[in-house]
Amino acid sequence: MILESTRLMTVKELAEQLRISLATAYVLLKQGKIASFRIGGNCGAIRVRMADVETYLESQKQQVESTVPVQKPVRLQLKHLKLR
Repeated sequence: MILESTRLMTVKELAEQLRISLATAYVLLKQGKIASFRIGGNCGAIRVRMADVETYLESQKQQVESTVPVQKPVRLQLKHLKLR
């Protein structure tokens, strides 16, 4: 939805939306993992677009899917049983 993806959030709203601490939200913004901008110049309020949050979440989802190892089936050796 266009309106929802262009919605601006504060850092506090971002933290609440992702259910993370405010400090973690600031770290993600400082590292550039979630795009943000300031309104009102260099010391202005930080704002985050919902579309940028969705982009970050999608990248995290892809990262997790690519790093999950495929488990091999466990083969049990039952030495105490004599199977035919």
